[in-house]
This record gives sequence, structure tokens and C-alpha cells, in this order.
Amino acid sequence: MKKFVIEPTKERIVAQAGLAIVGNLLNQTNLVSRLNAYKLPDISRYPACSNGDVAKSYIGLLCQGKSDYDNIETFRDDAFFALALDIQRVPSSPTLRQRLDQAALVEKWKTILHEESLDLIRHTNAEISPVYAKDKPYIPVDLDVSPFDNSKTKKEGVERTISRDGQIFLIPEYEFETYWTDLEVPPHVVISLYHNHGTCEQFHSEIKSELDLERLPSGKYETNGLVLHFGVFAYNLLRLIGQESLKKQDTPLKKKTTRRRIRTVIQNMITLASKLVFRGRQWKLKVAETNKWLPVFTRLYQAFY
Repeated sequence: MKKFVIEPTKERIVAQAGLAIVGNLLNQTNLVSRLNAYKLPDISRYPACSNGDVAKSYIGLLCQGKSDYDNIETFRDDAFFALALDIQRVPSSPTLRQRLDQAALVEKWKTILHEESLDLIRHTNAEISPVYAKDKPYIPVDLDVSPFDNSKTKKEGVERTISRDGQIFLIPEYEFETYWTDLEVPPHVVISLYHNHGTCEQFHSEIKSELDLERLPSGKYETNGLVLHFGVFAYNLLRLIGQESLKKQDTPLKKKTTRRRIRTVIQNMITLASKLVFRGRQWKLKVAETNKWLPVFTRLYQAFY
């Protein structure tokens, strides 16, 4: 086995070139202008690090599958991170934590994130896949409980349900299975539709596992609620990228599929290695010509520009 010599370099080596695609999608929203126009309690009207910069920085982390605030320190001096997401100033970890804590005290940020995410889906004409019952299309809205890993924490809203010796405090032991519907279809069709909700459960699972949100970063209940809104926004960005990648057969993955898992999007389209170069008054991303993901990466960047 060859021995490698590890050397530092002043060349700008980028490990997350796909954030350029995320930046293009963010530029199609009014997220920054709406957040900057809203003054948070105890935060000056024009803070050193704007609300928009804080929001885009955290979305940039989530789109790499990172949720911990301290991960932002890696990108504070990263020229590409700021360029790709059009950030004027990347916040420090304490600034990110404190700003989200303040934003969680009001509902406005959650509303803006929700509305801008929906507007982006409409603006990009994202395909919404229906389910069919007797040849009639329906859009499923799946609601489910979603437990999170809160072990060994003192987070707000987290309480023990069993004693230390294993004694159950209060858990009902009644089990039943029933279906309520207003669809005008036979019962066996309703049951069949319900059994297909496993696909929706995979979406819930991806938000937690792929975006590193199974163990939420804050000890404050309201802040974690805001973090989940950011998670939904980042998830939709990655889903848009994944579905767009399926429109042509130019990826090295030859297996036919109807959706791209979020993990696949992050691993192959977001964490794409490249070299950042400034030449001829232009910023350029140089990707190895042997990289099989180069064609689809180029197509995605241009599709959302």
C-alpha cells in the first residue's frame, strides 16, 4: 500500500459543492427579505449578523445532514459556504443558538418558513404524486407520532414514563384497529390505502435520520419546534433536488426508481468535491472530469439558477 504525504494547501478545496444548488433554490424565495424585515425581541433592528444570514447558515448545515450548532464553526472562514448561499456574515455557534432561541419566542419565523417552503414548491412546479382509489386521485396527508431520542437529557417537555426499577407509571394496554373515512370506496380499498402509508413513514424517518434531527440540538422545547420547521424547509430543498435528478438518466445509478432518498442526495449531490477558483472576474467550480456525478450536478445547477 502506498504511503500518502499529507500537506496543507492554499487552494480552495470544496467538499460541499452541492450547496451551490441549494443557494440557487433559496434565491427563488423571499425567505431572507421577510426574516430581515421582522425585528425579534431583544435583537437590534440591524444586527451584525442578519436574520437571513442566520437562517441560511442553518439551512446550509441541515442540507449536509448536520443539526448541531457547533458545526457552523467549520464554515465561518469558508469562502465557498458564504458564496454559495449568498451569506454576508456566517454566524458563530453562540450567535446561531441565541438567535434561534429568540426567534422561537414568536410564531412569525415558523410561519415564514412554512409559507416560503410552500411557495417554492409551487414556483418550481414540483410534481405531487397522488394515490388512486377507484381511478380517482387523492393527495395523502399522513399524520403520525414521531418519537425522538431524548435519553440522558434535561430537555423541556421530556418526562419519565417508567420508574428506575422498570415499573410502568401509566400506559394504556388497550389495542384496537379501526378505520375512519369519508371516501366513497369499498372497505378493502380503504385498508389498502392505509397499508401504503408506510411510504409516508419513510419520509418522516428521513427527516430525523438523514438531517440529524433524531436528537434535537436545543434544550428548549420551543426552539426545537423551530428547528423542526427548518428541517422541513431543508428536507423540501433536498427533495426538489432529488426529484429533478430523476428527469434524465444521466446518473451512475442505473436502478430505476421513482424517488431519490435524501441520504443519496446528500452523499452524491451535496457533498461533491470540487476546487473553487476565481479567474477572469468569475468564480468557478472545477469538478474532476472522471466524477460520474458531474453531468447531473451541472444539469441541476442550471435547472434551478
